[in-house]
Amino acid sequence: MDRVNLDVLKPWITAKLNDILGMEDDVLIEYVFSQLEEKSLNPKVMQINLTGFLNARRAREFMGELWGMLLEAQSSEDGIPASLVEKKMKEIQEKKQSI
Repeated sequence: MDRVNLDVLKPWITAKLNDILGMEDDVLIEYVFSQLEEKSLNPKVMQINLTGFLNARRAREFMGELWGMLLEAQSSEDGIPASLVEKKMKEIQEKKQSI
Protein backbone atom coordinates (compact mmCIF):
# COMPACT_ATOMS: atom_id res chain seq x y z
CA MET A 1 0.00 0.00 0.00
CA ASP A 2 2.99 2.30 0.30
CA ARG A 3 3.11 2.79 -3.46
CA VAL A 4 -0.59 3.64 -3.81
CA ASN A 5 -1.40 7.32 -4.24
CA LEU A 6 -4.50 7.53 -2.04
CA ASP A 7 -5.03 11.21 -2.85
CA VAL A 8 -5.81 10.23 -6.43
CA LEU A 9 -8.13 7.41 -5.36
CA LYS A 10 -10.09 9.45 -2.82
CA PRO A 11 -12.31 11.24 -5.37
CA TRP A 12 -13.13 7.90 -7.00
CA ILE A 13 -13.96 6.36 -3.62
CA THR A 14 -16.13 9.34 -2.69
CA ALA A 15 -18.02 9.27 -5.98
CA LYS A 16 -18.49 5.50 -5.85
CA LEU A 17 -19.84 5.53 -2.30
CA ASN A 18 -22.13 8.46 -3.07
CA ASP A 19 -23.42 6.56 -6.09
CA ILE A 20 -24.02 3.39 -4.08
CA LEU A 21 -25.80 5.20 -1.26
CA GLY A 22 -27.59 7.77 -3.38
CA MET A 23 -26.39 10.46 -1.00
CA GLU A 24 -23.21 11.80 0.56
CA ASP A 25 -22.11 10.17 3.80
CA ASP A 26 -18.98 11.87 5.14
CA VAL A 27 -18.72 9.47 8.06
CA LEU A 28 -18.55 6.42 5.79
CA ILE A 29 -16.17 8.10 3.37
CA GLU A 30 -13.77 9.10 6.14
CA TYR A 31 -14.08 5.62 7.64
CA VAL A 32 -13.00 4.05 4.34
CA PHE A 33 -10.10 6.51 4.06
CA SER A 34 -8.95 5.67 7.59
CA GLN A 35 -9.15 1.94 6.85
CA LEU A 36 -6.98 2.42 3.76
CA GLU A 37 -4.37 4.37 5.69
CA GLU A 38 -3.78 1.56 8.19
CA LYS A 39 -0.54 -0.38 7.86
CA SER A 40 -2.15 -3.83 7.81
CA LEU A 41 -5.01 -3.63 5.34
CA ASN A 42 -7.19 -6.73 5.19
CA PRO A 43 -9.84 -6.52 2.46
CA LYS A 44 -11.98 -9.22 4.03
CA VAL A 45 -12.16 -7.40 7.36
CA MET A 46 -12.78 -4.11 5.60
CA GLN A 47 -15.64 -5.66 3.62
CA ILE A 48 -17.18 -7.02 6.81
CA ASN A 49 -16.85 -3.60 8.44
CA LEU A 50 -18.55 -1.92 5.48
CA THR A 51 -21.44 -4.38 5.43
CA GLY A 52 -23.22 -2.45 8.18
CA PHE A 53 -23.18 0.66 6.01
CA LEU A 54 -23.72 -0.78 2.54
CA ASN A 55 -25.27 -4.27 3.02
CA ALA A 56 -23.47 -7.47 2.07
CA ARG A 57 -23.86 -7.35 -1.72
CA ARG A 58 -22.91 -3.70 -2.09
CA ALA A 59 -19.96 -4.03 0.28
CA ARG A 60 -18.69 -7.02 -1.70
CA GLU A 61 -19.07 -5.19 -5.03
CA PHE A 62 -17.44 -2.02 -3.72
CA MET A 63 -14.50 -3.89 -2.22
CA GLY A 64 -14.06 -5.86 -5.44
CA GLU A 65 -13.75 -2.66 -7.45
CA LEU A 66 -11.65 -0.90 -4.83
CA TRP A 67 -9.27 -3.81 -4.46
CA GLY A 68 -8.83 -3.95 -8.22
CA MET A 69 -7.96 -0.25 -8.22
CA LEU A 70 -5.52 -0.74 -5.36
CA LEU A 71 -3.78 -3.60 -7.16
CA GLU A 72 -3.54 -1.51 -10.34
CA ALA A 73 -2.10 1.40 -8.38
CA GLN A 74 0.34 -0.83 -6.53
CA SER A 75 1.75 -2.14 -9.79
CA SER A 76 2.11 1.26 -11.46
CA GLU A 77 5.18 3.43 -11.06
CA ASP A 78 3.32 6.52 -9.90
CA GLY A 79 0.80 4.73 -7.68
CA ILE A 80 -2.15 5.69 -9.87
CA PRO A 81 -4.43 3.02 -11.36
CA ALA A 82 -4.06 2.83 -15.14
CA SER A 83 -7.83 2.75 -15.56
CA LEU A 84 -8.16 6.15 -13.86
CA VAL A 85 -5.41 7.59 -16.05
CA GLU A 86 -7.13 6.26 -19.18
CA LYS A 87 -10.48 7.66 -18.05
CA LYS A 88 -8.96 11.09 -17.45
CA MET A 89 -7.19 11.05 -20.81
CA LYS A 90 -10.47 10.19 -22.51
CA GLU A 91 -12.21 13.09 -20.75
CA ILE A 92 -9.47 15.48 -21.87
CA GLN A 93 -9.73 14.29 -25.48
CA GLU A 94 -13.52 14.70 -25.42
CA LYS A 95 -13.14 18.25 -24.10
CA LYS A 96 -10.64 19.09 -26.84
CA GLN A 97 -12.95 17.71 -29.50
CA SER A 98 -15.91 19.73 -28.24
CA ILE A 99 -13.95 23.00 -28.41
